[in-house]
Amino acid sequence: MTRGAIVLFFGFAGCLAALDAGALSGAYRFVHLTYSDGPKFNATSGGGTLSFDGAGAAQWGDSAARYEITGPQEARLISGSVQLALRFNQNGAVLIGSAAGDPGSQHHLLVAVRAAEGVSPNALRGTYGVASMAIPGSAAVGLATAFSQITANGTGQLTRAVMTGHSAGVDDVNRREEPTGLTYELGSDGRGVMHWGSGSDVLNGDTSIAISSDGGILLGWSADPVNPAFVVAVRKDFQSSFFSFQGRFWLAEALVENSFVFQQSAQPSSAWGTLASNRVGIAFVSQRILSGGETSYLATTNHYRVGSDGVNSLGPKLTAGVDNFAFNDVAFVSAQTGASGQLSLGHGIAFGLAAPPMLPVLSSAASPLTPDAPVIPGALMTVSGNFGDASGVQVRVNGAEAQLTGATSERISFLVPPSFSDGPVAVEVLAGGKVTQTLPSHRAASAPVVFTTDGSGMGTVMAKAVGPGETVTLPVTGLGAAPTVRVLFDGRAGEVLSALAIEGEPGRYEVRVVVPRDLEVLAGNTREVAIALATPDSFTDLGDLTVTRR
Repeated sequence: MTRGAIVLFFGFAGCLAALDAGALSGAYRFVHLTYSDGPKFNATSGGGTLSFDGAGAAQWGDSAARYEITGPQEARLISGSVQLALRFNQNGAVLIGSAAGDPGSQHHLLVAVRAAEGVSPNALRGTYGVASMAIPGSAAVGLATAFSQITANGTGQLTRAVMTGHSAGVDDVNRREEPTGLTYELGSDGRGVMHWGSGSDVLNGDTSIAISSDGGILLGWSADPVNPAFVVAVRKDFQSSFFSFQGRFWLAEALVENSFVFQQSAQPSSAWGTLASNRVGIAFVSQRILSGGETSYLATTNHYRVGSDGVNSLGPKLTAGVDNFAFNDVAFVSAQTGASGQLSLGHGIAFGLAAPPMLPVLSSAASPLTPDAPVIPGALMTVSGNFGDASGVQVRVNGAEAQLTGATSERISFLVPPSFSDGPVAVEVLAGGKVTQTLPSHRAASAPVVFTTDGSGMGTVMAKAVGPGETVTLPVTGLGAAPTVRVLFDGRAGEVLSALAIEGEPGRYEVRVVVPRDLEVLAGNTREVAIALATPDSFTDLGDLTVTRR
């Protein structure tokens, strides 16, 4: 697969002051899905009210909790042994949470909207894209994922509903359904009940619901102990186009990879990170994945289609007939569904929250437009933002001063110290000895990224064209302490000969690898081959190599 370099349209404004607990206050309506590793999942889904007092104390449903602000628009919610990373948008109206950044066997997905008052029934009106997932609770049955389009008339009826989804309890083949007679009830506090009926294998029964004050976001849950359901929806903007889906979205996902219809062997996971769109059909995804009790880093690309017919799709590749994605100017939702009649073993839903455009971006120096990159000891990294006069700026990683390799008013490049204190990572930018930016991050042992010719981290890598069976040298950073690195060419493993630091160029490595002889390139032809780097802690597949069969 050939990928062109992308340009992400981020805007930045001014320096961000340090935030305190007062940055998050008031009452929210939330939906929360939790499930565990292992064959039984033990999933629960619930909702209610989450309140922050503006001083570090919280009430999460029936449980007392506390919270702390960890960075601009970021916080950590703590209730007993549960700790969720939170992110909230510019005006604090919507927040998302996940535990995917921390090792453990428990997965969490939280979405909340500011509690509404004096809501008119007409607020729930228009066409919504709905991502839903039913996941086994007290019994190992009922795994199902669906993406639906519903039209609410503002008076308690769904005048149209189209559901496409797959159920592991049946055969995991996607089916399109158009149930009728669906209704809902909505109170003045924005809470109510959605009646999905009984005719569908993928979304049925009643779910409690809560909506944002303007009706733009709908949350739903079923607390059925056998088969709890989780629902997130956004009201669609039919004036949307490729160009209107743009910028950076904070992303939280709940995922289960099935093994045909044998749910007992399905593998649950969750993800937390960022999706960034280039406005012309390519979205960059940077995530921490929690699976099997361990976390790893993923950097890859997805593709998206925004149709004039209201049919949108998002995924690693585009397939005709797939409608699995909806967005507005606040958020997007997506589900792992396929075209009707297509087998889908992957189950999952995603909620993306539009990130404030002025926030700085921490990235690998090999891919400076890549948000949410992990911090690797000895790696080359950049912070992009608006720094004004960059003379005299400093960067610290958990208090350890980093060596600067370049500084402009919009980008500061640095070498991560070879060692720094344990615990959560904070990258600080200082001007005149005072902290002006604090970027919360996380540590990884390795996450190598290949340098590309245009410096974006995507497109053609900085290496000479070679043929199958020949040796290529790939320049990378972020190799860190990885004991091994695998290099894949269109998914086929090459023979790695060496992975060594470049003398006199701190933070840079050269990986020498033999291109697979059986790579599919016709004689006399040249094509771009996708390059992926894999270590025990990471997987990145952003660059392409020109391969010629002579």
